[in-house]
Amino acid sequence: MDFEQAGKRLDEEVRKIVEYLETKAIPSARKDTSKFLRYASKQLEKLAENMDREQGKK
Repeated sequence: MDFEQAGKRLDEEVRKIVEYLETKAIPSARKDTSKFLRYASKQLEKLAENMDREQGKK
């Protein structure tokens, strides 16, 4: 394999990696992040409710 062929092969492999990231990795990470944010939001709501109840007891 000469230098030109190696460069073309490298370009192709980089293209495959970028395509994988754009179609698989990034959407999956966004999905997982949105699930976590929804969970965190619910937990924060519960915490706020508990704090409000505690304030009402005083």
